[in-house]
Amino acid sequence: TASVSECTVDTLRLLPGFQCDAAASHCVYPYPLDLYFIPKISLAQINVSAAPDTAVALCEPIDYTLKLINVGEGLMYDIELQLALPPAGQNLVPGSAVIRYNGTPEPLPDPVPDSAGLIWKIQLEQLPFGLEALPGLAFTSGNSLEFSFQLETDCDYIDGTQFLYGINWADACGAPKQSSLFAAPPLQILGAPTATNSYQIDISVDNPASFCAE
Repeated sequence: TASVSECTVDTLRLLPGFQCDAAASHCVYPYPLDLYFIPKISLAQINVSAAPDTAVALCEPIDYTLKLINVGEGLMYDIELQLALPPAGQNLVPGSAVIRYNGTPEPLPDPVPDSAGLIWKIQLEQLPFGLEALPGLAFTSGNSLEFSFQLETDCDYIDGTQFLYGINWADACGAPKQSSLFAAPPLQILGAPTATNSYQIDISVDNPASFCAE
């Protein structure tokens, strides 16, 4: 047995043979085989696991939960949760963020705003989960994290607006990785008019048209 601990692709050349024994002369197959060893990769799957399924009141806190699953085999380090809220009308409720691992909750500090939106930098080694990184598929009972938070709307909110979310991380070799940005389900406000209507323009002429060239 052997193990590869480096982050570069490694190669092992095999020279297969057949019917080999001490008395045999040259029984090595003339075409060698190359085995390639690559580091295990981490892959992120993130989705909204809890959100309102009915219209909500304006200015009331709204509960959301995002679930991150490592569907790769490698570890996920330096996890960052990204939230891109609409330019106006929707805000994060301060102090509402919580992270859960295997059902154990832990409060999160408020995110840091930057040009990409709101960013939570998750330092797993500083949380009471006993983790340095998020495991992969080999640990199916512990390869996911849940992020819960509250949003609230104000009078600038446009009914049906969606926020975006995504995840950034580093693999076991330190290479930066990121998911696409995904759209949360549209949020409907109680009593708000819809952003579109079903009006149809009807053009009609009361009298038959006449032409001056007649």
